[in-house]
Amino acid sequence: MTKGKSIVVAEASDLQAYDVVAEGVDAIRSIIQANVGDMSNLNEFSLPRAINGSGSSNRFEIPGLGDESEMVSEIEGIIVFHTPARAYFEKSYEETGGGEQPDCRSNDGVHGVGDPGGLCPKCQLAQFTKNSDGTTERPRCDLMKRLFILRPGEIMPTMFNAKAGNVGQCERYMFNLSVKGRLKFNHCITKLTVSKDKYKNGRDWMKWNFSMLSKLPGEICQQMDAFHEFLGPIVRDIEITADEVADGNDPEW
Repeated sequence: MTKGKSIVVAEASDLQAYDVVAEGVDAIRSIIQANVGDMSNLNEFSLPRAINGSGSSNRFEIPGLGDESEMVSEIEGIIVFHTPARAYFEKSYEETGGGEQPDCRSNDGVHGVGDPGGLCPKCQLAQFTKNSDGTTERPRCDLMKRLFILRPGEIMPTMFNAKAGNVGQCERYMFNLSVKGRLKFNHCITKLTVSKDKYKNGRDWMKWNFSMLSKLPGEICQQMDAFHEFLGPIVRDIEITADEVADGNDPEW
């Protein structure tokens, strides 16, 4: 995806695997409205959420139709929405066992709601701190990047939650799409894989690796823009859960 390099355009036959493309955004909206009514009825439990594996498994757990799930190390799809988020818990997951609401949360990564609330960039809980021995302590408030990825055969995206170092992986990919590919994130098919990397202290972590597979044709880009607008009100206010913050392991920055 370097400047001047030819970018492959996705074939129409390949895109038929994406039901939103084959059926159209209006048809998908009609199906959802018929089944769940007002879009405001959708909540944090409505969309499937991928569970980050540990550094030893290097897999995502993708929920199925029932209790079954799929373990995968590679995801291919269209990123139809992404948003930063933050969550602060006064007590640790080990202390509460999960199920608690954050003491303070932000669904845009900027405006905190709760205790202490306020502007996240200025909050002490969002800052790195230096120890007397020169080591660095990570912020007590967790920064995340939520990616909503539409996979083939789905009419609604799966939510993937990047934390710590993988937030940087996401942002680098988005930046490269902009300056090298001249592409919006929802105008291409993205491949996400996971690999084993190590903390500075030698512990394993699950590193996300992004690559752009192909560019979407112009008429499909218009459909994805419409789908992005349709999704916005649904996914912007999805609540942050304690399980989401504790899920998987956190790489260092």
